Amino acid sequence: MNTQHLKYAIEVGKTGSITQAAENLYIGQPSLSKALKELEESLGIAIFKRTSKGAVPTAQGERFLVYAREVLRQVEKMESLARAEHLTAQLFHITVPRVSYINAAVKRFLSGMKADGEMQIRVQQASALRAIQHVSEGISEIAVIRYPVRYERYFLDYLAEKKLKADTVWEGAPQLLMLKGHPLSTLSEIRREDLAKYPLIQFQDDGVPYLAPEEMDDIGSRQVVEVSGAATMLRALHAVDNAYGISSDINPEEAEEVGLTVCEFTCMGHVRDAIVYPQEYAFRAQDRHFIDVLYAERNKMLYGMREMLEMESES
Repeated sequence: MNTQHLKYAIEVGKTGSITQAAENLYIGQPSLSKALKELEESLGIAIFKRTSKGAVPTAQGERFLVYAREVLRQVEKMESLARAEHLTAQLFHITVPRVSYINAAVKRFLSGMKADGEMQIRVQQASALRAIQHVSEGISEIAVIRYPVRYERYFLDYLAEKKLKADTVWEGAPQLLMLKGHPLSTLSEIRREDLAKYPLIQFQDDGVPYLAPEEMDDIGSRQVVEVSGAATMLRALHAVDNAYGISSDINPEEAEEVGLTVCEFTCMGHVRDAIVYPQEYAFRAQDRHFIDVLYAERNKMLYGMREMLEMESES
């Protein structure tokens, strides 16, 4: 058995026709039929039942095709590792959430990469579940996710199912973003019912990726304005009377500069940021460097630049 034969069987299963599969694979029909026969003989099962309407997988054939697809996925991952070993390129594929300090870490990391030689960089933004899928499917080697601590058991089970690990980077409350002088900005604690009468600005692709739909429904804002990015959110917050956003795509210092204020939203519980990677993953130099930069940006967010400099001078 070889992987080429697996590809042949998968294509026949997909098209339901040996003739069409042979055409798609750019090989002759007799060659494809011979390869399938050899594969079936080596396994001792009939993968397909030949009918007047085409090739239909048998019950055993259906199970075989599931395994065959998984084998090919694993082979592709191994081949990508082999390619990475021979690349002089700086290889870095990551998926991250819309969170200010995490995106600052990505920018800082990328700005420090050498521009000479080959480079293969892919940075994507996605919700936690989508980011986990990216790592599981090999689209990204690592990811940073944000998820509600109240649903941690679900996320940990999902990670275990995908054979992934997660290392905590930070835990805290979600943030509300609003103009200075907003009626909510003077409250010592903001409750869900306090938000109901004010317009909500949110990202259109996945809303607030670390709050569940039922939680967003509980807020019950009468008006919702969907935007495509952080810059558009800032403009909308200035344009829509008494609007607010649930976002961590801006830190308090940046908010101050553009006339906004950041308030904690503790009634929803804490969220957690974590680095996600395959259980057997061997971190490359680029990965370790990014993680160092990520923790540095987290510390800057937590303590502020002035406090960090004071701490370093005392050590």
